Amino acid sequence: MEDIVPDNPNFTNGNITLTGEATDTQSGLVQYAWSNNANLPYSSTEWKDVPNAPQKTKFTSTHTVEVNQTVYFYTKDEAGNVAKKAYTVAQIDLEAPTCTSSSSITGWTNKNVTVTGECKDTGGSGCVGNSSVTKSTEYSGAVNPGEVCDRAGNCSPCPNSNVYIDKTAPTCTASKSNTNTTGGVSVTFSCDNNAGGSTTTCTTSKSGLKSSQEYNISDSAGNTGKCKVTVSSKQQKQTTTCSKGKTCSDPSFGTHNGDCNHWKNGSCNSWRNGNCNSWRNGNCNSWTNGACNSWSNGSCRSYSWSCATGSCGQNANSYSTCYTNSSCVRVCSSYYQVCNGYSRVCNGYERICNGYEQVCNGYEQICDGWVQVNNSKEDIGVCGCKTWNNYGNWADDTSCTSNGEHEASNHQSKYNCRTVYY
Repeated sequence: MEDIVPDNPNFTNGNITLTGEATDTQSGLVQYAWSNNANLPYSSTEWKDVPNAPQKTKFTSTHTVEVNQTVYFYTKDEAGNVAKKAYTVAQIDLEAPTCTSSSSITGWTNKNVTVTGECKDTGGSGCVGNSSVTKSTEYSGAVNPGEVCDRAGNCSPCPNSNVYIDKTAPTCTASKSNTNTTGGVSVTFSCDNNAGGSTTTCTTSKSGLKSSQEYNISDSAGNTGKCKVTVSSKQQKQTTTCSKGKTCSDPSFGTHNGDCNHWKNGSCNSWRNGNCNSWRNGNCNSWTNGACNSWSNGSCRSYSWSCATGSCGQNANSYSTCYTNSSCVRVCSSYYQVCNGYSRVCNGYERICNGYEQVCNGYEQICDGWVQVNNSKEDIGVCGCKTWNNYGNWADDTSCTSNGEHEASNHQSKYNCRTVYY
């Protein structure tokens, strides 16, 4: 008896056909049987007659198996001898594998995503492999990776797995407010994901911007963009003119009539001691003529005298009798005296200091205040303004380079400069 041969030794989800062969050249074969019974009795109804019994040539029989089992092929010759061969069918797999789907990246991403169906088989033949599909374009929704099969040919569809792909960078729109002010620009940002689907992380607002700025924005898929705002600056000027000014005749200013608003310091009107703690004698502040301390002969000269009294005599004809008398009082009158000789001349008087000025060696006297002197219509070389008109509106002015208030050179107008941002 030959070994039982299956028509398909590999895994299958179909039937297996077994072929059994036997030869008996002595008495010949008369019966055969296919059975799952390892000890088939003679009286079993499973025995079947061999065609053209007793068959002395090769006998061939087939048997179909639908499930895995051990099958026995029996033959019996006319003398009652029984032979058998066994074959175990284990390649039938009728159970489909299972599939579990998963994505290579969960949640939003800007990368390609592969959805894999993982095969698991308990039927015996084993999985052929996993199935997968890759999405490389923007997508939001369910993706099916296909089906998985086992070696027997049983297949199962895989469930869907969600995929979220956003490859578009977000953009930003900046809306400026509070422009043309000195405090800087306020900006409100509005971010757009451009139908990418993911959520965007965006700067909402900024204030006090005085220069152009750039902020990073991103979406939940990992795409990044820039939120740009352009801030420029410019100078502005506002001007006012003088409504009531003062006279000033400085050639560089011209003449401007009006009320004086320029004051200068006058004399001190209030003195107080500055706690002088040391005084000394200073320079002489009062001098008188004293006695003559040096005499010399002088040239003879004519004098107009009236010597009414004295040792010179009255109505003397000459001065020679009295010029040596130093006590003679010279009083101008209508009489002429003739000098016959030299007169005594005092070369100089000795100066006598009547008093010393006190000088403070330490703390000096302090003037508590100055008297304001109104220089109205007085040429002091400086023009000014008493009353200014209201400032006008701000206007762009490239010549205005320094912030703050400035007075024009004619002192009859002034202006404010400021930097504003827009």
